[in-house]
Amino acid sequence: MALLVLLVLTVALIWTAVLVRFRPAMSTGCVLFGAALAMCAGVVFGREFFALEIGPLPLTFDRLLLAATLGLGLYQCWRLGSWSVRLDSQDIIVLGWFTLLAANTLLTDWHFRDNLPLTRLLFLNLLPLITYFLLKHVPGASEWGLRTIAMLMMGLSLYLSVTAVAEWRGWHSLVFPKHILDPAVDEFLGRGRGPLQNPVINGMLMMAGWSCALVVLRMRTRGTTAMWIGWTCLISFGIVATLTRSVWFGAAASAGLVVWLQTNWRMRIVGLCGLLAFSPIVWLTAKEVVARFKRDRYVTAEEMEQSAALRPMFAYVAWKMFQERPITGFGFGQYQKHKIPFHYDERFDKPLQPALAYFQHNVCLSYLVDTGIVGLMALTALLVSIGWSSWRTWRQCSEGQDRYWGLVGMVVLVNYVINGMFHDTSIIPQSNMLLLFAAGAVARVNRQTESFTESGRRRSAAGVTDASVCAVGVNATTGAHP
Repeated sequence: MALLVLLVLTVALIWTAVLVRFRPAMSTGCVLFGAALAMCAGVVFGREFFALEIGPLPLTFDRLLLAATLGLGLYQCWRLGSWSVRLDSQDIIVLGWFTLLAANTLLTDWHFRDNLPLTRLLFLNLLPLITYFLLKHVPGASEWGLRTIAMLMMGLSLYLSVTAVAEWRGWHSLVFPKHILDPAVDEFLGRGRGPLQNPVINGMLMMAGWSCALVVLRMRTRGTTAMWIGWTCLISFGIVATLTRSVWFGAAASAGLVVWLQTNWRMRIVGLCGLLAFSPIVWLTAKEVVARFKRDRYVTAEEMEQSAALRPMFAYVAWKMFQERPITGFGFGQYQKHKIPFHYDERFDKPLQPALAYFQHNVCLSYLVDTGIVGLMALTALLVSIGWSSWRTWRQCSEGQDRYWGLVGMVVLVNYVINGMFHDTSIIPQSNMLLLFAAGAVARVNRQTESFTESGRRRSAAGVTDASVCAVGVNATTGAHP
C-alpha cells in the first residue's frame, strides 16, 4: 500500500517538473474532458469498486482524476498568466451555498458517526464545487471540449441504460462492475440501481446523457431528429428498468419540456389539449398498478404500498424539528442524531416509529431540518440561478452555437427537483456533482457567448470607425464636405 502511494506521488512529481520546465501548450479542452472523466469515474469506478484507505480520506479513481484535473487547470492559469477570476452572481450564490454548509457543519457536532457531516461536506459538496469552477473558469476557449463532454455523457447514459435493463431482467453476465449485484446491499436490489446502487441517481444520470444528445445532434434536420428519437427509445428502457416513480415523473417532465421548447405554438396547444384529455384516463387506469407493483427483490408489493404512508410522517417530524430550530437548524448531516424524540410525538394520528429507521425523503425538508430557513433559502437561490442561467443560454445563444446546453441544464435541474420531492437528493452520491457539473458547463457556454458577442460588437464598432475614416479621406480628396 505504501509502495503504491509512493509510486503515485513520484509520477505526479515527475510530470509536475516536466510541465514547469518545458511549459508545453495545452488545450483547455483537456481540463474540461478531465473534469467530465472524473465525474464518470465517480459513477462507474467509485469507492465500491476501488478505494485506497489512507487515513480518514480514502483515495479513489475519481478523486485522483479530479486532483490531476485541478492541477492541469492551475497549470493552464499559470501558462496563460490568467489568475484572476471574475465572479458573477451565480458564482457568489454557489460560494454562499457552500460557505453556509461549511459553517453549519464546523460549528456543530461534525464528529457525529465517525465524522459523517464532515465527510458529506467534503465529498458530496466540495468536490462538486471544484468541478463547477474548473468547468466555468479555466482560461481559454475550447468548443471541442464541451462537445466531447456531451459525447462522454451520452456513452455513460447508454452504459447505465443497458446495465439497468440487465439488472432488472436478471441478465447478470452483462452487469459490470459486479458490486452492483452485491446481495449484502439489499436496498433497491432487483431494480436498475447502477454502479452507485441507487436507482434515483441512475435515472438522473441517464436523463442527463439523453439531453446531451441534443448538443451532439442539434436537431437541425429530419435525420438528426430521427436519431434523437431512436436515442430516446434506447434510454427509455433504462428509465423504465429503474422501477422508480420519481424517475419516471422526472423523465416525462424532461421530455415534455424539451418538446415544448422546440415546437411552435400550434403544436403546443395540440399537445396540451391531448395531455389534458388523456392524463385522467391514464391515471385512473394505472394508479393502482403504480402504487402496488413489486420493485425490490426482497420487498413485497404490500410493503411497497405501505412505504407511501411514511411520507406524511417524514413531513410531520420535519415540521416539528423546524419549529424548534427554525433559523440555523440542528446541524448539517445530523438529522439522524436529533430526530428520535420527535418520532414519539403522540399528536400525530398514527405512530411515527415506522419512519424512525429512514432518512428524510425530501431534499427541501432535509435542508430545513439540518440548516434551517437560511439553508433552504441558499438551496433555493442555487436552483433558481442554475435555472435562470440555463434559460438564458437557451434564449440568447444562436442556432449555430451551443444553445442546447441550456436544455441540458434545465433537464438536470428538473430531474433534481422532481426526484428531490420524493428523496433527499443531497445525500445521494454524485447528485450534487451532476447538478453543479451541468451548471458549470452551461455557465461556460453562456460566458463564451457573451465574450463572442462583446468581441463582435467591438469589431463592428472598429469597422464603422474605419469606414468613417475612409469616407472622410475620399471627401477630402474630392473637395466635397462629408
